[in-house]
Formats: sequence, C-alpha cells, structure tokens
Amino acid sequence: EEIELDVIAICCDFSEDSFENIADLYGIEFDENDDDDEKQQQVIDFLQSEGAYVGDSINGIVYRNF
Repeated sequence: EEIELDVIAICCDFSEDSFENIADLYGIEFDENDDDDEKQQQVIDFLQSEGAYVGDSINGIVYRNF
C-alpha cells in the first residue's frame, strides 16, 4: 500500500526548541539551584513521560507537539 508523504503534517506535529522555551510553554518550573544541564534533563524527563521526546539536536530538543 502506497502512502503519500505529508511534509506539512510532519512540520505541524513536531517542533524543535530550546529547553528554556519548552519549559515556559509547558509550565515546567526549575529549582533556583539547578544548573542548565539539570534543567535540560528535567525538560527531557517531562517530554519522555508524555511520550513526546524525539531527541536532541544542535539547536535544542526535538519533540512531538501535544
């Protein structure tokens, strides 16, 4: 069965952003003593718990919009 690739749908379903912007978007709060690595890991853990984490990129984190 042939399936047509819908690039626009893929672009709408996934995003790439910094961990700071993702935290703001989804209301993830950090402890003031956390360093950037700990904050990024908290965002990744959150996205993984939502089944939305795809991976890291040079520019940030790739995730499925939800």
